[in-house]
Amino acid sequence: MGVLRPVIAMTQRTDNPAEHEPSNKIITLPNALTLARPILADQAARKLVQGEKGALWLVMAMAATDMEGIPARLIDKYFPNSGRGKTKLGAEGDQVADVAAILRLGEAIRRAPRISLLGKTATALALAQETRKSVWAVKAAYRYQYYTGERLSIPTIEAGKEAMAEKLVAITFAVATHETDNPMARLALGMAAMGFAIPGALRGESVMKQYNASFQQMFSVALSTP
Repeated sequence: MGVLRPVIAMTQRTDNPAEHEPSNKIITLPNALTLARPILADQAARKLVQGEKGALWLVMAMAATDMEGIPARLIDKYFPNSGRGKTKLGAEGDQVADVAAILRLGEAIRRAPRISLLGKTATALALAQETRKSVWAVKAAYRYQYYTGERLSIPTIEAGKEAMAEKLVAITFAVATHETDNPMARLALGMAAMGFAIPGALRGESVMKQYNASFQQMFSVALSTP
């Protein structure tokens, strides 16, 4: 689909990457946004399961926190020596927060009484691919550490963030069906959810193959190094 690509690019771009190496700071605005993501997802999940309206606003706020790259970039640009922008914790925690949020919402949507069938289908598609990717990541990390004694760290690529954004948007549309009783609106929202879930899942599969290729190369180099 690619409609989210400009937004993703904006969150990832830096004016001069060499000047903005990730710091070791923990308490920063971008890190707080990352931490808020699974918390907001949990609160939305509770409303969904209980059939209470208002979950959509929580999910939209949760999705907005996935743009923490923008404040991180601005802080690094205007306060380059503060260390409060891009951080090592944020880089690692961002992926964990994404997975935790989408899995929590996916499980809740499956049990939610007001989500439409299309919304549930779209969520199941996004969740299946995210689960597959997460299982691969855990196995790859365990294998790498077992044989090398080091942690596996594969940099997130822009297409990976785009795939995650598409899946989050799909889930947002699915949750929107929870908020209305209008049949036409529910149908339109469900179709929109599918419209983002399908490319998100396909892109996620493509990205996983790229990550696996990077892993295999890193693993081979690590084993061949004395």
